[in-house]
Amino acid sequence: MSYLRVVSGSCFALGTAALVLVGCMASCRSSNSNSAGAAAPVVGPIEMLRIPSLDRISRGDPEATLNRQESGWRITTKRQWTYAAAVPLLSIRGKGNVQVHCQTATGSVQFGLLNNKNEFVATKTIDKGTGPQEVSLPISSSDDVTLLIVRSAAPQGDVSDALVESVDLVVPATKLIDVANLENIVPAYAYATVEKGRPTRVVTAAQQYSYAARVPLSWAKTGGGFALVQIRAQARSGQVGFGVLDRSGNFQAIESTTPSPKAMDFFVPVSAPGKAGDLIVRNEAKNAASEVVIDNVTVWILR
Repeated sequence: MSYLRVVSGSCFALGTAALVLVGCMASCRSSNSNSAGAAAPVVGPIEMLRIPSLDRISRGDPEATLNRQESGWRITTKRQWTYAAAVPLLSIRGKGNVQVHCQTATGSVQFGLLNNKNEFVATKTIDKGTGPQEVSLPISSSDDVTLLIVRSAAPQGDVSDALVESVDLVVPATKLIDVANLENIVPAYAYATVEKGRPTRVVTAAQQYSYAARVPLSWAKTGGGFALVQIRAQARSGQVGFGVLDRSGNFQAIESTTPSPKAMDFFVPVSAPGKAGDLIVRNEAKNAASEVVIDNVTVWILR
Protein backbone atom coordinates (compact mmCIF):
# COMPACT_ATOMS: atom_id res chain seq x y z
CA MET A 1 0.00 0.00 0.00
CA SER A 2 1.25 3.43 -0.79
CA TYR A 3 0.46 6.97 0.36
CA LEU A 4 1.56 10.47 -0.42
CA ARG A 5 3.20 12.57 2.22
CA VAL A 6 4.36 16.16 1.72
CA VAL A 7 7.57 16.93 3.52
CA SER A 8 9.90 19.86 3.80
CA GLY A 9 13.20 20.64 5.40
CA SER A 10 16.80 19.63 4.91
CA CYS A 11 17.80 16.55 3.00
CA PHE A 12 18.39 14.63 6.24
CA ALA A 13 16.23 15.61 9.17
CA LEU A 14 17.41 13.31 11.96
CA GLY A 15 20.62 13.54 13.93
CA THR A 16 22.83 10.57 13.02
CA ALA A 17 26.47 9.80 12.59
CA ALA A 18 28.56 12.31 10.70
CA LEU A 19 29.08 9.87 7.85
CA VAL A 20 25.35 9.73 7.18
CA LEU A 21 25.13 13.51 7.01
CA VAL A 22 28.13 13.81 4.73
CA GLY A 23 26.73 11.15 2.40
CA CYS A 24 23.38 12.92 2.27
CA MET A 25 24.93 16.31 1.57
CA ALA A 26 26.97 14.85 -1.25
CA SER A 27 23.83 13.31 -2.68
CA CYS A 28 22.00 16.64 -2.53
CA ARG A 29 24.80 18.41 -4.38
CA SER A 30 25.16 15.77 -7.08
CA SER A 31 21.41 15.50 -7.58
CA ASN A 32 21.16 19.13 -8.64
CA SER A 33 23.87 19.15 -11.28
CA ASN A 34 21.69 19.11 -14.40
CA SER A 35 23.50 20.71 -17.30
CA ALA A 36 21.90 23.80 -18.81
CA GLY A 37 23.42 22.91 -22.15
CA ALA A 38 21.87 19.45 -22.38
CA ALA A 39 19.88 18.53 -25.46
CA ALA A 40 16.10 18.55 -25.28
CA PRO A 41 14.63 15.16 -24.29
CA VAL A 42 13.00 12.83 -26.78
CA VAL A 43 9.22 12.99 -26.29
CA GLY A 44 6.85 10.14 -27.04
CA PRO A 45 3.25 10.36 -28.31
CA ILE A 46 0.39 11.45 -26.08
CA GLU A 47 -0.92 8.50 -24.07
CA MET A 48 -3.65 8.08 -21.48
CA LEU A 49 -1.66 7.41 -18.32
CA ARG A 50 -3.55 5.30 -15.78
CA ILE A 51 -2.66 5.84 -12.10
CA PRO A 52 -4.10 3.13 -9.80
CA SER A 53 -5.41 4.72 -6.61
CA LEU A 54 -7.69 2.24 -4.84
CA ASP A 55 -4.98 1.03 -2.44
CA ARG A 56 -5.11 4.48 -0.82
CA ILE A 57 -8.70 3.97 0.34
CA SER A 58 -9.64 4.59 3.97
CA ARG A 59 -12.87 4.53 5.96
CA GLY A 60 -14.60 7.81 6.72
CA ASP A 61 -17.74 7.18 8.79
CA PRO A 62 -16.90 5.02 11.86
CA GLU A 63 -20.28 3.30 11.47
CA ALA A 64 -19.48 2.23 7.91
CA THR A 65 -17.58 -0.96 7.14
CA LEU A 66 -14.66 -1.28 4.74
CA ASN A 67 -13.46 -4.80 4.00
CA ARG A 68 -10.80 -6.05 1.61
CA GLN A 69 -12.10 -8.64 -0.87
CA GLU A 70 -10.23 -10.68 -3.45
CA SER A 71 -11.58 -8.48 -6.23
CA GLY A 72 -11.59 -5.11 -4.47
CA TRP A 73 -13.02 -3.30 -1.42
CA ARG A 74 -16.56 -3.80 -0.08
CA ILE A 75 -18.16 -0.73 1.46
CA THR A 76 -21.33 -0.93 3.57
CA THR A 77 -23.13 2.07 5.08
CA LYS A 78 -26.64 3.06 6.19
CA ARG A 79 -26.13 6.78 6.86
CA GLN A 80 -27.31 8.89 3.94
CA TRP A 81 -24.74 11.33 2.51
CA THR A 82 -22.18 10.58 5.22
CA TYR A 83 -18.71 9.93 3.77
CA ALA A 84 -18.33 6.16 4.08
CA ALA A 85 -14.88 5.98 2.45
CA ALA A 86 -12.38 8.22 0.72
CA VAL A 87 -9.64 7.63 -1.87
CA PRO A 88 -6.87 10.28 -1.96
CA LEU A 89 -5.93 11.31 -5.49
CA LEU A 90 -2.77 12.90 -6.82
CA SER A 91 -3.31 16.62 -7.36
CA ILE A 92 -2.47 16.75 -11.06
CA ARG A 93 -3.33 20.40 -11.82
CA GLY A 94 -4.59 19.35 -15.22
CA LYS A 95 -7.44 17.70 -17.05
CA GLY A 96 -8.35 14.04 -16.91
CA ASN A 97 -10.91 11.76 -15.33
CA VAL A 98 -11.36 9.28 -12.51
CA GLN A 99 -12.59 5.85 -13.57
CA VAL A 100 -14.29 3.58 -11.04
CA HIS A 101 -15.27 -0.05 -11.63
CA CYS A 102 -17.94 -1.06 -9.12
CA GLN A 103 -21.10 -3.01 -8.36
CA THR A 104 -23.90 -1.94 -6.02
CA ALA A 105 -25.54 -4.92 -4.29
CA THR A 106 -28.08 -3.04 -2.15
CA GLY A 107 -29.26 0.53 -1.76
CA SER A 108 -27.73 3.35 -3.78
CA VAL A 109 -24.09 4.49 -3.74
CA GLN A 110 -22.74 7.84 -4.91
CA PHE A 111 -19.18 8.52 -6.06
CA GLY A 112 -18.03 12.13 -5.98
CA LEU A 113 -14.87 14.17 -6.62
CA LEU A 114 -14.06 16.61 -3.84
CA ASN A 115 -11.80 19.63 -4.39
CA ASN A 116 -9.53 21.45 -1.93
CA LYS A 117 -12.43 23.74 -0.97
CA ASN A 118 -14.46 20.72 0.18
CA GLU A 119 -16.83 21.11 -2.78
CA PHE A 120 -18.05 18.35 -5.11
CA VAL A 121 -17.09 19.02 -8.74
CA ALA A 122 -18.59 15.79 -10.16
CA THR A 123 -20.85 13.02 -8.84
CA LYS A 124 -22.39 9.79 -10.13
CA THR A 125 -24.95 7.57 -8.36
CA ILE A 126 -25.16 3.81 -8.95
CA ASP A 127 -28.32 2.01 -7.86
CA LYS A 128 -28.66 -1.63 -6.85
CA GLY A 129 -29.37 -4.24 -9.49
CA THR A 130 -27.54 -2.44 -12.31
CA GLY A 131 -24.68 -4.96 -12.46
CA PRO A 132 -21.00 -4.10 -13.00
CA GLN A 133 -20.53 -0.42 -13.81
CA GLU A 134 -17.74 1.82 -15.06
CA VAL A 135 -18.09 5.32 -13.63
CA SER A 136 -16.14 8.14 -15.30
CA LEU A 137 -15.89 11.44 -13.43
CA PRO A 138 -14.27 14.32 -15.39
CA ILE A 139 -11.60 16.64 -13.99
CA SER A 140 -10.84 20.07 -15.46
CA SER A 141 -7.54 21.91 -15.07
CA SER A 142 -9.08 24.28 -12.50
CA ASP A 143 -10.80 21.69 -10.28
CA ASP A 144 -7.86 20.86 -7.95
CA VAL A 145 -9.46 17.54 -6.99
CA THR A 146 -8.06 15.85 -3.88
CA LEU A 147 -10.43 12.99 -2.97
CA LEU A 148 -12.87 10.47 -4.38
CA ILE A 149 -15.72 10.14 -1.87
CA VAL A 150 -17.99 7.10 -1.56
CA ARG A 151 -21.29 7.65 0.26
CA SER A 152 -24.85 6.32 0.46
CA ALA A 153 -27.57 8.01 -1.58
CA ALA A 154 -30.30 5.72 -0.18
CA PRO A 155 -32.82 6.92 2.43
CA GLN A 156 -31.51 7.18 5.99
CA GLY A 157 -31.37 3.72 7.60
CA ASP A 158 -31.39 1.76 4.32
CA VAL A 159 -28.20 -0.23 3.82
CA SER A 160 -26.07 0.55 0.78
CA ASP A 161 -23.52 -2.10 -0.12
CA ALA A 162 -21.03 -1.73 -2.97
CA LEU A 163 -17.94 -3.54 -4.20
CA VAL A 164 -15.32 -1.16 -5.63
CA GLU A 165 -12.97 -3.11 -7.89
CA SER A 166 -10.70 -0.31 -9.12
CA VAL A 167 -10.16 3.43 -8.97
CA ASP A 168 -7.86 4.93 -11.60
CA LEU A 169 -6.84 8.51 -12.23
CA VAL A 170 -6.51 8.77 -16.03
CA VAL A 171 -4.60 11.70 -17.52
CA PRO A 172 -3.15 12.57 -20.96
CA ALA A 173 0.64 12.51 -20.80
CA THR A 174 3.76 12.13 -22.91
CA LYS A 175 6.73 10.02 -21.94
CA LEU A 176 10.14 11.69 -21.77
CA ILE A 177 12.21 8.95 -23.34
CA ASP A 178 15.74 9.81 -22.21
CA VAL A 179 15.23 11.66 -18.91
CA ALA A 180 15.50 8.60 -16.63
CA ASN A 181 17.71 5.53 -16.98
CA LEU A 182 17.74 2.98 -14.16
CA GLU A 183 21.15 1.75 -15.31
CA ASN A 184 22.60 5.02 -13.98
CA ILE A 185 21.51 4.33 -10.39
CA VAL A 186 24.27 4.84 -7.79
CA PRO A 187 24.51 4.30 -4.03
CA ALA A 188 23.77 7.39 -1.95
CA TYR A 189 25.25 6.12 1.32
CA ALA A 190 28.22 3.93 2.20
CA TYR A 191 26.11 1.48 4.23
CA ALA A 192 23.47 0.97 1.54
CA THR A 193 23.65 -1.72 -1.15
CA VAL A 194 22.79 -1.29 -4.82
CA GLU A 195 22.85 -4.32 -7.13
CA LYS A 196 22.29 -3.19 -10.70
CA GLY A 197 20.25 -5.26 -13.13
CA ARG A 198 16.67 -5.83 -14.25
CA PRO A 199 15.34 -5.59 -11.66
CA THR A 200 17.74 -3.51 -9.56
CA ARG A 201 17.98 -4.44 -5.89
CA VAL A 202 18.43 -1.77 -3.21
CA VAL A 203 19.01 -2.47 0.49
CA THR A 204 19.00 0.57 2.74
CA ALA A 205 20.91 1.21 5.95
CA ALA A 206 18.99 0.87 9.23
CA GLN A 207 18.80 4.62 9.90
CA GLN A 208 15.32 6.00 9.25
CA TYR A 209 15.21 8.51 6.37
CA SER A 210 18.78 7.73 5.30
CA TYR A 211 19.34 7.86 1.55
CA ALA A 212 20.12 4.54 -0.12
CA ALA A 213 20.31 5.23 -3.86
CA ARG A 214 20.06 8.00 -6.42
CA VAL A 215 18.78 7.84 -10.02
CA PRO A 216 19.97 10.86 -12.07
CA LEU A 217 17.13 12.63 -13.91
CA SER A 218 17.94 14.91 -16.85
CA TRP A 219 15.36 17.66 -16.42
CA ALA A 220 17.21 20.27 -18.51
CA LYS A 221 15.03 21.81 -21.24
CA THR A 222 11.96 19.77 -20.29
CA GLY A 223 10.03 23.05 -20.16
CA GLY A 224 7.15 23.89 -17.85
CA GLY A 225 4.13 21.85 -16.94
CA PHE A 226 3.49 19.16 -14.39
CA ALA A 227 5.50 15.92 -14.32
CA LEU A 228 5.14 12.49 -12.78
CA VAL A 229 7.98 10.10 -12.06
CA GLN A 230 6.71 6.53 -12.31
CA ILE A 231 8.60 3.85 -10.40
CA ARG A 232 7.68 0.22 -10.87
CA ALA A 233 8.96 -1.60 -7.82
CA GLN A 234 8.33 -4.24 -5.18
CA ALA A 235 9.24 -3.73 -1.55
CA ARG A 236 10.45 -6.95 0.04
CA SER A 237 10.95 -5.74 3.60
CA GLY A 238 10.65 -2.62 5.72
CA GLN A 239 9.34 0.60 4.18
CA VAL A 240 10.93 2.46 1.27
CA GLY A 241 10.34 6.03 0.13
CA PHE A 242 10.75 7.50 -3.37
CA GLY A 243 11.14 11.25 -3.73
CA VAL A 244 12.41 13.84 -6.20
CA LEU A 245 14.67 16.56 -4.82
CA ASP A 246 14.46 20.18 -5.83
CA ARG A 247 17.58 22.30 -6.26
CA SER A 248 17.54 23.38 -2.63
CA GLY A 249 17.72 19.77 -1.48
CA ASN A 250 14.10 19.47 -0.32
CA PHE A 251 11.41 16.99 -1.34
CA GLN A 252 8.09 18.14 -2.76
CA ALA A 253 6.54 14.76 -1.92
CA ILE A 254 7.45 11.26 -0.85
CA GLU A 255 5.75 8.14 -2.19
CA SER A 256 6.12 5.29 0.27
CA THR A 257 5.77 1.54 -0.18
CA THR A 258 5.48 -1.41 2.18
CA PRO A 259 6.04 -5.10 1.30
CA SER A 260 3.76 -6.48 -1.41
CA PRO A 261 3.52 -9.84 -3.22
CA LYS A 262 4.17 -8.26 -6.62
CA ALA A 263 5.60 -5.16 -8.29
CA MET A 264 3.44 -2.04 -8.20
CA ASP A 265 3.51 1.38 -9.88
CA PHE A 266 4.29 4.42 -7.74
CA PHE A 267 3.98 7.99 -8.96
CA VAL A 268 5.89 10.96 -7.52
CA PRO A 269 4.43 14.35 -8.58
CA VAL A 270 6.84 17.07 -9.73
CA SER A 271 5.12 20.45 -9.97
CA ALA A 272 8.18 22.36 -11.24
CA PRO A 273 10.33 20.15 -13.50
CA GLY A 274 12.68 23.04 -14.30
CA LYS A 275 13.72 23.17 -10.64
CA ALA A 276 13.78 19.42 -9.99
CA GLY A 277 16.74 17.19 -9.21
CA ASP A 278 17.25 13.45 -9.01
CA LEU A 279 15.13 10.56 -7.77
CA ILE A 280 16.10 9.44 -4.27
CA VAL A 281 15.42 6.03 -2.72
CA ARG A 282 15.47 6.22 1.07
CA ASN A 283 14.62 4.18 4.14
CA GLU A 284 11.30 5.00 5.82
CA ALA A 285 11.46 2.22 8.43
CA LYS A 286 12.52 2.94 12.00
CA ASN A 287 15.68 1.20 13.26
CA ALA A 288 15.61 -1.43 10.52
CA ALA A 289 16.94 -1.79 6.99
CA SER A 290 14.53 -2.02 4.05
CA GLU A 291 14.79 -3.83 0.73
CA VAL A 292 13.20 -3.00 -2.62
CA VAL A 293 13.62 -4.23 -6.18
CA ILE A 294 13.04 -1.68 -8.94
CA ASP A 295 11.98 -2.71 -12.44
CA ASN A 296 11.88 0.64 -14.18
CA VAL A 297 11.77 4.43 -13.81
CA THR A 298 9.81 6.56 -16.30
CA VAL A 299 9.17 10.31 -16.45
CA TRP A 300 5.90 11.74 -17.83
CA ILE A 301 4.76 15.29 -18.62
CA LEU A 302 1.01 15.89 -18.36
CA ARG A 303 -0.72 17.39 -21.40
